[in-house]
Amino acid sequence: MQDAQFSKFEVEMHSGGLGEARKRAMTLLFRHAKIVGAKSFVPIASAHIDGCLYHGQSSLDFVEGRQA
Repeated sequence: MQDAQFSKFEVEMHSGGLGEARKRAMTLLFRHAKIVGAKSFVPIASAHIDGCLYHGQSSLDFVEGRQA
């Protein structure tokens, strides 16, 4: 992303250097950042991701790791 300033840690997670789960999560975050024009992420200490909502096949695809 042009003019973006992501940390070495964020880039390492995105590249898969810290495991597949972090790579998958960072891929989603980097895509979102690009869509909204974010130049960086806000540091956080912890987060809760709620994955219990069912929105049809797309929810199942996400859980099973399928790409559209």
